Amino acid sequence: MKITDRYMIKGFLRMFGLSLAAITFIYVVVDMFEKMSRFIALKVPGSKILLYYLYETPVAVTRIIAPIAVLIAGIAAVGTLSRNFELIAFKASGISLYRLFAPLIGVGILLSLSIFVMDEELSTRAAWHKRLLSEQIFRRRYEDVKRKRIYLMSEDGLFFKVDRLIPEKHTLVRLTVYKFDDGHIATRLDANRAEWYNKWYVYDGRLYDFDSEKFVQFASYQPNWYVTFRSFLFEAKFLEELRIPELRRYINKLRAGGEDTVDEEVELHTRIAFSLTGFIVLLIALPIAVNVRLSGFAWGFAFAFLMSFVYWGLTQTGKALGKAGLLSPGLAAWLPNLVFMVIAAILLQVVRK
Repeated sequence: MKITDRYMIKGFLRMFGLSLAAITFIYVVVDMFEKMSRFIALKVPGSKILLYYLYETPVAVTRIIAPIAVLIAGIAAVGTLSRNFELIAFKASGISLYRLFAPLIGVGILLSLSIFVMDEELSTRAAWHKRLLSEQIFRRRYEDVKRKRIYLMSEDGLFFKVDRLIPEKHTLVRLTVYKFDDGHIATRLDANRAEWYNKWYVYDGRLYDFDSEKFVQFASYQPNWYVTFRSFLFEAKFLEELRIPELRRYINKLRAGGEDTVDEEVELHTRIAFSLTGFIVLLIALPIAVNVRLSGFAWGFAFAFLMSFVYWGLTQTGKALGKAGLLSPGLAAWLPNLVFMVIAAILLQVVRK
């Protein structure tokens, strides 16, 4: 590795570390102040507050803070070189901007991969623990938590899809239960509700037997399920708590049951596409930073944050269009990346001139 590359990478990583730490600190402090009155009113012990933010922080870092820190680090590192006339010195010595940016782009790719792995292996688990802890701290009713379908695979091989839970009544609302045999669906149960009184009672539904191609409609039914209501409270997950392999399996199970999977597919593609956010915003930050000497850091940061909000807006718009069926799930998720790649290519071409 050349001295120039080490110099560029060292400056960028230093700025990234400082930005990540500063933004994370600000995020936690602001969030804590917003919730402090509730913590005090509910007499939440300090240990639980600490644990809450221990779970909250990795989720915030991988899904909000890290891409912003990459963007700021790119502008700060290259912008400092520009303001100190070091870029002019590098160009005078025959080093092009593209060659100068190459190690930073490589580091940006590695950071994006690292953020993706951290989100998969740490943030999904942290999000699950945070939700369970939030139930205890804020005493929120389970059905008040905004979410999509909940699913659970029981030890005896049953696959449950539940629209809503009512904890105080030990009730599942609008559920579908699949039983698989050698990779295909053997039976499917659809019911309006199921109630738990040390055993399950299911009401207003149908039981389909796909092997015999028959179904039975019932007003009440007592299945022999090994899963308990507690399992749904503490083992069922929301989409944002699923790792990508788990989400893929979930989608495949829903497809096998003839269910619509558009929302889940949009979530899957968005999760994958978002992993490149840090790399893409870095491509935009670098050419912006070159002009910092002329326009100033304030303008550079303002433009960069504007791009962040535009990216977020495109992401939400794409997800909405995908879930509405106006765009394919893949295109809906990758639309922001495609738009910003075009913007980055234009900016890099302009700065080259």
